[in-house]
Formats: sequence, C-alpha cells, structure tokens
Amino acid sequence: KLMGNVLTLQSGFSLIGVYSIDGSQLRISQMNDSQFAIESALPSHICIIMRKENGDIHRHILPVQL
Repeated sequence: KLMGNVLTLQSGFSLIGVYSIDGSQLRISQMNDSQFAIESALPSHICIIMRKENGDIHRHILPVQL
C-alpha cells in the first residue's frame, strides 16, 4: 500500500526495490519492518513495487496518489 511517499508491505514480504514505470530505481529508506519512505521524487502516474515472499518474486503496480 502506498500512502503519499510511505510504502507499507503486507506481513511476510520483504522489499527488493521500488521503480518508476520507466525502470528507474527510486531511493528508499526503511522506517520499520514493514514501512519504507520513498525519498526520490515520485513519478507522476505509477510506480512498480518489487516484493519477495519465501523466495518467490512478486511485482505489483500501484497508482501514485499525488
């Protein structure tokens, strides 16, 4: 879930990376076990979130609420 520039992961997931739709990696910092602050300027439309659970890679596209 993305609220502003804070990304919250569901339990059991770990963050691999956060990317804009053009493939550019966004800078992030970890706030706690499940929350991360996106420090880069957010893209104007969507960003791609890559997550991993039990070794499986999951990709999720989330809308950016400006």
